[in-house]
Amino acid sequence: MKRFSLFVMCVLNTLLGFAQFGVQHFQPTFYDVDNSRLIESRRDAIEADNARSRSQLNQLANVRLKVINLLAEDIDQELRDILNAYYQKLNTYSTTYLYPYQYQEIMEISRNVDNAVVAYNNRVAMQKQQETESKKEWTGTGFALNGKYVVTNFHVVDGATHILLKGIGGDFNKQYEANIVHVDANNDLAILQISDSSFIGFSNLPYSLEQKIMEVGEEIYTLGYPMSSIMGEEIKYTQGVVSSKTGIQGDVTVYQISAPIQPGNSGGPLFNEQGNIVGITSSGLNREMFNSENVNYAIKVSYLMTLIVNLMDIQVIPNGQKNSTCNLTEQIANNKEYIFIISCNQ
Repeated sequence: MKRFSLFVMCVLNTLLGFAQFGVQHFQPTFYDVDNSRLIESRRDAIEADNARSRSQLNQLANVRLKVINLLAEDIDQELRDILNAYYQKLNTYSTTYLYPYQYQEIMEISRNVDNAVVAYNNRVAMQKQQETESKKEWTGTGFALNGKYVVTNFHVVDGATHILLKGIGGDFNKQYEANIVHVDANNDLAILQISDSSFIGFSNLPYSLEQKIMEVGEEIYTLGYPMSSIMGEEIKYTQGVVSSKTGIQGDVTVYQISAPIQPGNSGGPLFNEQGNIVGITSSGLNREMFNSENVNYAIKVSYLMTLIVNLMDIQVIPNGQKNSTCNLTEQIANNKEYIFIISCNQ
């Protein structure tokens, strides 16, 4: 009976190892009983399983080492410390049986390595973004009027000595030079003109400029290119509602909106449900300074209309009706052909 009980315990331990760790991995438990053949058989199985585990872990270590070598020669100390701990554990267990808790410990360190690599990549990406900004290069968003004209925020092009547009007609391989022709600094508006002689101009725009004041709670959406150097050149959609018809301290020139916007969204269009432009996205309230969350603003399109009527030919004002018969997905497809990345430098 005693021998049978010990045998059952061995079997249960084995099954528990399978269930808990998902690998053929046995805890080496030996009993001083007269059952040498069972013990020898179990020892051989344990040795074989541990050999496979060590091989898999070493392969895993080599993969991570290659990843780190690809990242940079001068990795930061946090990542270096995690790697050192990882390889020390591998070395410690490389010639011994791997108990379940040891195997679990190594795999936990392995996951920490993965997380550290992701964090390191994010830090590198943010550093590149900051380096780009420090070189006096920045981006924003703009949208088309009729002819060769493009609208954006004044703060997007303020101080720029060279302005390029990308994404016209959905083509990001070709860039067009543009010049500032009119500004309304008080309302943070600027109108650019494409100076490239090969560009024939915009026509048949799918949207119109809607001056009717939006009501609180009405749905809106934005299209733009936030942080394009990191997030890529695919247009980004965000949706929300009009949170208020006024801005900071009752500023009547802007809407407060709940649609999230980031750096690079500035100057992009704000659309209503019918796919017409009701505003120009401009800024968000500083989260750290004001302890706020997702408080953003868009300039009412009526102030753009005033700028155009006073200084330009009203023929540049788009009056497209195409979006009015389209669903949201179709509206976005129509609109994105006329929304661009604005790249500036000094």
